[in-house]
Amino acid sequence: MADPAQLASFTFLHGSHCFCTIEADIALLVVTPTGAVDGLLTFELELGEPLPTGPMDRERLTLRLAVNGQTYASDGHSGWFEDEMLDVQRKLPPGTFVKCRRITPPAAQRSVGTIFPITPRPAAIH
Repeated sequence: MADPAQLASFTFLHGSHCFCTIEADIALLVVTPTGAVDGLLTFELELGEPLPTGPMDRERLTLRLAVNGQTYASDGHSGWFEDEMLDVQRKLPPGTFVKCRRITPPAAQRSVGTIFPITPRPAAIH
């Protein structure tokens, strides 16, 4: 259960967090033409101020991948993690890509024919 004193320090809009920047680092493996190396993906999600009409004045997601002493950043135009990751990938040198690993759902959710829902993406908010 959330501590009400801590929650009071945050701004919410219709129950969702706003007027803040959330940043985190994700260690991952990057494959280069000379072999696999460690990389660090940093994401920054900027959530704007609530507007009187309901939405926030801005939502911006940017990704930065640090690998082999270089940093490759997304432009932050789409608002979607997958699209920003594709933007970073386009900027990497030829033959370089982020190594993905398959995520297996917990045993209780695994079965033949299981479909994991994908919701359609609305237009990006700028």
